[in-house]
Amino acid sequence: MTSLIELQRNYIFNTLTNVQTANGLKILILDKTTEDYLVKIISRSELLRIVTAVERVDQRRKVQSSVEAIYLLDSTLFSVNCMLTDYKHIPIRYKAAHVFFLPGLTSELSRIMKQVPQFTQCTKTFTEFQVCIEPKESMVFTTRDYQGMQIFYNSHCHDLVTETVKSTARSLVNVCVMTGEYPVIRYYTPNANDGYFQASILPKMIAMEFQEQLDNYARDHPEFPPQSTRQRSIFLVTDRTMDLFAPLLHEFTYQAMAYDDSKDINGNSYIYEAENEQGEVEPKTGELNDKDPEWCTLRHLHIVDAKDLLNSRLEEFLSKNQMFVDRSKIKTASDILTAVARLKGFDEDRRLLIMHKTLIDQLLEINRTKKLADLADLEQTLANFGVDIEGEKVKDLADRLVSMVAEDRYELKDKLRVIILYGLYRGGLIEEDYVKLIRLMGFSSPDEIHYHMSFIKNFDLIGFKLIKPDLKSKSLFKRDFYHESVSENSYNTSRFRPSINSIVTKALQNSLEQSVFEYTKDKPLDDDPETPGPVHVTTSLRNPKHKPSWARTNSAYQAPRQRIFYFVAGGITYSEVRTAYELGNRWEKDVIIGGDEILTPSNFLKQVHKLNARREDLNLYIDYKRSKPTEAPRYLLDEFQRTHTPTTSDVTDGQAGVFPRPSVGPAGTASPTASPSSHIEASPSKSKKERFRKFLRKSKE
Repeated sequence: MTSLIELQRNYIFNTLTNVQTANGLKILILDKTTEDYLVKIISRSELLRIVTAVERVDQRRKVQSSVEAIYLLDSTLFSVNCMLTDYKHIPIRYKAAHVFFLPGLTSELSRIMKQVPQFTQCTKTFTEFQVCIEPKESMVFTTRDYQGMQIFYNSHCHDLVTETVKSTARSLVNVCVMTGEYPVIRYYTPNANDGYFQASILPKMIAMEFQEQLDNYARDHPEFPPQSTRQRSIFLVTDRTMDLFAPLLHEFTYQAMAYDDSKDINGNSYIYEAENEQGEVEPKTGELNDKDPEWCTLRHLHIVDAKDLLNSRLEEFLSKNQMFVDRSKIKTASDILTAVARLKGFDEDRRLLIMHKTLIDQLLEINRTKKLADLADLEQTLANFGVDIEGEKVKDLADRLVSMVAEDRYELKDKLRVIILYGLYRGGLIEEDYVKLIRLMGFSSPDEIHYHMSFIKNFDLIGFKLIKPDLKSKSLFKRDFYHESVSENSYNTSRFRPSINSIVTKALQNSLEQSVFEYTKDKPLDDDPETPGPVHVTTSLRNPKHKPSWARTNSAYQAPRQRIFYFVAGGITYSEVRTAYELGNRWEKDVIIGGDEILTPSNFLKQVHKLNARREDLNLYIDYKRSKPTEAPRYLLDEFQRTHTPTTSDVTDGQAGVFPRPSVGPAGTASPTASPSSHIEASPSKSKKERFRKFLRKSKE
């Protein structure tokens, strides 16, 4: 099982390594977007193993006419203009250019580059750089389409939907290119009762655009997909509206609880205090990521199981170092932590154990103080439509809700979450009931009530009308729910199974209804439920009906695991992330999950509350990018001796709006005729002769 992080890392290294230069020297030029992104994947020191130097395209750089430059740039006018300053003037800054753009390059940007003849003549490589997703974990990724919920569901952002759908599709193509997959694509289709819901067509829009872009990529790249004995993958496209229980429920696995309840986690960084070897308490910062083996082992365990396993690890660690530990002083769990902290040596192992012990203890204390388990028990019963862990129908849910909403120990966000869950369970309430519950939370002014009612009303925008006009009205939505609740071998607070669990299971069993998840193309023969046996390996991913005519005789051979992709437009939750790993282990598949971002319950509530906000109040990242400068900084010209402004006669011939790509050979580099170096070297020489002739004329005078 190769992780997304490793696949992307290998793609970046292979791309840079395959660039062939005349003298072996390579300068890597990045803009802020690609620099921030690459630093997360590959450190600068590792990049320097395969390039001579790493520089920013918008910062001062020397003229190095003997060196070839590799540009990894975002497809923006600012980055293009900064790059073109290297070739608009004489002498040019670099001998040749190998240009890689993040997907999304427009015809207008291509036209601007085409108008600089020195650039077109010096360009030896010009292609897309398939890096537009961010692997968060080995089987988890997010796209670069930040604040997707606002763009997709806020009516003030409708003009951004088409552009963002295209961008999202490019990211999904990136996933396929990186993994070498040409999948069967299916998309979520809400039932007919959701006809009033404007965004119900979103999964279809993304899936159709995704299919078109993937087909175009395959036509333009004959080597894709690579030959493989791996079973053809399935790509399921859905959106956040399909499962609104998942982002609201309290999840008691270690990772989900950490990001939901701890205020000391920022991104992947956890800030805490711990003792050093001298017994002094000092601030520490740790990273929660795949590089930490303890985190990978513990993150999807229930918090109680994570505590027990970590305590056993601490005991094991101390037992291996008995000669350095005074056992007589260890009476409690905190004494174990102190003993480990003061143990000299073994710095990295010691640090990780202490960090996770500190965080787990913090989460358990939060649970004890707030009695979150009692609240979660009610939430789990609501998600199971009023049935408890024993399978009995609970009759006092309204009384329990009122009691908990009135308690001071719970935070306002926790109370609001359980109120919304109760509304989902009941199929909606009248507005007066919601107002009563808000008053019980401690709010009485009209402004406060209006503010909190906006959360309830905004669920209309994501397909759930939670307010009924009167008591006699039936539920205004008849959404099909696909989440499940299990009782066997489960904690009372962890019965909920997100929709991904049943959807992926049915897809693997060939029992997923086509009316729920339609195909972007004709249904493959292998997915026919009347076809007995497992899905066979195909020799050509372009033709799923083409069966292999051979059979392997080596019984020890194990084919690579099939990949199942599950994408949620609008964001994924940690409960869905955990479920993806569980499904992979259960079915011996690689279940890869992705979304615009990873949502915590707090973030989800904030996003819902903003769904009726004006666009200028949203601070969208896409608007921030558009507001940035487009002209290159003047200081980029400091190194040039004189400037040369291209005239209309300098513009190379070619089709308008299409950058004339050089002749590219099998390795992805240009053929020798693509870079007329003689012209590049001649320009500085002519300039020197002209200056010398002027000097002689002045001397004679």
